[in-house]
Amino acid sequence: MGKVWGKLWKIIALILMVTALYYTKTRGAWLGITVAAMLWYLISGRKKISVYAAVIIALLIILFGFINRDELRRNTQRLLIWRDSLRMAADNPVSGV
Repeated sequence: MGKVWGKLWKIIALILMVTALYYTKTRGAWLGITVAAMLWYLISGRKKISVYAAVIIALLIILFGFINRDELRRNTQRLLIWRDSLRMAADNPVSGV
């Protein structure tokens, strides 16, 4: 019974952490967790990838794809704001707006 509860707590913790990571919507955090997972796998010396690891990696890739779409929209908006700000600064270099 103790092993079952231990695995259950690990799964619950993993779900909570991935959910929190998803809501941060930062590419750096996703990249960091992915690289850390890959390094952990390489260092652990396991020859065969487990089903759990395959599912987690697949979920990370899928969620990273969703985040990239949102980030692309936000970056486009940011670039438009910067462009317009530079135009305003060029139109009014001394006094500003």
